[in-house]
Amino acid sequence: MLVEPVQSRCPELQPQTFLTRLRTLTEDFDIALIFDEMVTGFRMEQGGAQAHFGIAADIATYSKIVGGGLPLSVIAGTSRFMNHIDGGPWQFGDNSSPQVPTTFFAGTFCKHPLSLAAAHAVLSHLKAEGPALQAELTQKTKALVKRLNMFTDSADIPVKFTQFGSFFAIALTQSQLTPLATTLLSYHLLNHGIHLRGGDKGGFLSTAHTTDDIEAIYRAFQEGLRTLREVGYV
Repeated sequence: MLVEPVQSRCPELQPQTFLTRLRTLTEDFDIALIFDEMVTGFRMEQGGAQAHFGIAADIATYSKIVGGGLPLSVIAGTSRFMNHIDGGPWQFGDNSSPQVPTTFFAGTFCKHPLSLAAAHAVLSHLKAEGPALQAELTQKTKALVKRLNMFTDSADIPVKFTQFGSFFAIALTQSQLTPLATTLLSYHLLNHGIHLRGGDKGGFLSTAHTTDDIEAIYRAFQEGLRTLREVGYV
C-alpha cells in the first residue's frame, strides 16, 4: 500500500487518523505499507512523516533532499524487505556472503559516488544539528504563511496558504484560483527570481534562506496576487 502521508499537491491535508487506521489495516492483512516522502522528506522531523505521525511504515522513499539537492533517490525499510536488495548482513574480505537471494536493483543515479558522498555529508549535518534544525525552519515557514494569509485576508483575495514543515504552498482546496491564474502567478514569481516546485506546486525554505530572501518571497507573492486581483483573475 503506497501513500503520500502528506500529499505534495494538497499539503493542507495531514490525515493522522487515516494513516493510523491504514497502518492497522495493513498489519492485519500482512500488507506492506510504503510512505512516499519524495517531497516531504525530512522537512518536518528527522524521522520524517513516520516520526511526526508516530507511525512505522515498512518502506519509505526519499529523494534529492538526502543529497542536498543532488540527483539521488533512497529506499529505506525493514530488513524483511531490504534484505532482498543487499542480501542482508554480510561483509567483504571473508567467507561470508548474502544470506538472502538478491534482486537486481539499478537506476540512472544509483550508487553514484558524488551523490553518495553528498548524502553522507547531509545526513551527518542533520544528525549534528539535531531536531532544532527542522523546528527552526518550520517556525520560519509558519511565520511566512501567516503573513501571506494575513495579506490575502486584508486584501479580500480568495487564496489560502498552508505548510508542512518547511514546505509551503497555496491550499488549492481552500482557494479560488483558476489554472490560468496559477500559471500567471508562477511566471510572475519566476520573473522576480522565485522558483517554485513545478511552477505552482509550492516551495521550500532552507537553512540557506536569509531574512531578506524570505521577505523577497513574501513581496513577490503579494505583488503577484495583487496584480491578478486588479486584472480580474482572482
